[in-house]
Amino acid sequence: MAQRRMAARGLATLLGVPLTIAAVATTALAQDLMSLEPGTEIEKIASIGGKQLPLPDGKWEFVMSEADRRGSAKAGSAFLVRKANGRIAAYIFVRATLEIEVDNGWKRPGWCDRSNVHHNGSDNYYNKNDALCWMLVQQVFTNKVHRVELFNRIGDYRRKHDATSTLVGNRYWRNDSHDYLLVAHFVDPAAYGFPAERGKRWRESKWHVNSVGDGTPRRRFVDALKAFGEKYREAVRKGFSNRLGTGGTGLKFAFEQ
Repeated sequence: MAQRRMAARGLATLLGVPLTIAAVATTALAQDLMSLEPGTEIEKIASIGGKQLPLPDGKWEFVMSEADRRGSAKAGSAFLVRKANGRIAAYIFVRATLEIEVDNGWKRPGWCDRSNVHHNGSDNYYNKNDALCWMLVQQVFTNKVHRVELFNRIGDYRRKHDATSTLVGNRYWRNDSHDYLLVAHFVDPAAYGFPAERGKRWRESKWHVNSVGDGTPRRRFVDALKAFGEKYREAVRKGFSNRLGTGGTGLKFAFEQ
């Protein structure tokens, strides 16, 4: 794979294809999510597929990862949680290319253009070689059985740890013509003093875009997540091209009612 990536980079340079140059030494210092043992605690920065994953402040517990091949290239997914007072307060789901070719033909996902969200800060144009999507959404978890077994395993883990059904957070997609990175960072409002939601459907949730209201504590919570999301978006952008360095990200989400 390393030889293939080096060849791809050399050919791309000759062809003038925009290409992210990985800082190999920097990435090597971050723990690789595809090789960690469940229960491992990590901080600051992780790596996946030769890219950096920025971690908000605090200790993150690695839960699981899985490699698969959907289409032409091998990709990897990983799931991490941050706990507070013995319960899940936040989680991160990341998915990225593990094999990089000169041109895999990655495209901007359709969800980048969603309007029924709290905020959509995605690029307002389509550029196959340089797409960045960002949206602030509410996520409702149900007992639905998924076609992708990893998602069923994540659901089992959440139920085992008595997680609430509704989380709110930021989702990002970053791609060029040969590589991509998907990052979702969600927090549980119950960890910040809000009533826990259980068994709610997406439209029934009080965190739905049409239910949060104006001037409410929920609105302030969403606005705080948006402000955090702006900073996290830049960290994801830097992580995609391995420009986070070796220190901490300085990313901290805080909210008081």
